[in-house]
Amino acid sequence: MTNTANAFRQAIEKAGLVPPDTIIEDGKLHRFSSNGDRADDSGWYALFSDETPAGVFGCWRTGLNQTWFRKADATLTTAERDRQRARFDKAKRQREQDEQRRRAAAAERAQRLWDVAKPATAQHPYLVKKLVQPHSLRLDAANRLIVPVTISGRLTSLQTIDANGEKLFLPGGLVQGGSFTMGMKRDDDTIVLLAESFGTGASLHEGTGYPVVVAFSAGGLAPVVKQLRQQWPTDMILVFGDNDFHADGKPNTGLLAATATVSAIKGVLVMPEVIGGKEPTLTTYIHTLALMPCEWRSMRQFNERTRRG
Repeated sequence: MTNTANAFRQAIEKAGLVPPDTIIEDGKLHRFSSNGDRADDSGWYALFSDETPAGVFGCWRTGLNQTWFRKADATLTTAERDRQRARFDKAKRQREQDEQRRRAAAAERAQRLWDVAKPATAQHPYLVKKLVQPHSLRLDAANRLIVPVTISGRLTSLQTIDANGEKLFLPGGLVQGGSFTMGMKRDDDTIVLLAESFGTGASLHEGTGYPVVVAFSAGGLAPVVKQLRQQWPTDMILVFGDNDFHADGKPNTGLLAATATVSAIKGVLVMPEVIGGKEPTLTTYIHTLALMPCEWRSMRQFNERTRRG
């Protein structure tokens, strides 16, 4: 591998991705496994190697998109900058076209897998552990729960959950902005609950009877809640964020995302409490709700108290 390719590979590694073993310097888009799992090719790069080597790389799964210059940016001439800009524009078009093909193929595969999957039962180990019902989920050939990810009513990806609670998304599928709903009849309901995960969402729906929307991650809350607010501008939206408390002071991703989401749509934030300085777990959150069935089933009273407050 040339010095340029090696330096580019180091830049990919420094950005937190697992770099490919070999770097091809032809200016074309190439995929690689950015997390070390050879079944996942979410990483991508394009390296242009000539008198002013430059490249671009990233990861579809994490949303990373980064440029790289062999020569310091401040030392580039106007002509070199123009050439680099044209290169990166070309790489961007290649990436967008490849991503569209990738997402379309994943959506087709998701539909095929969903169509042949069998209905899940409440005896699945994960559902037993979480004390919730399957809510129309299905099972794949490996006995994993399948949660459909939809955007505007269209299936775009799938999330699988095994007996131990490990969650994986279908490679290449569009997840950002996707959701899964429970009880969304929209007759006389004026309250919608938004949660990060299926486990939390199922507990909330079963405990309150209100429609629940699952956004799949902290980062998914904002785009999903924006869609909800556009569809139902007068509804009260309660955002149930995961309290990712860390005793060592690390950023509370769940709290930050949920707070920003609520601020953007004038909703109501609900978070599990941190008791005794201990990190709250999802199980603790669900059990806490289960211990307060009367309060949570009186959500309309909660609504009125919130409005008065």
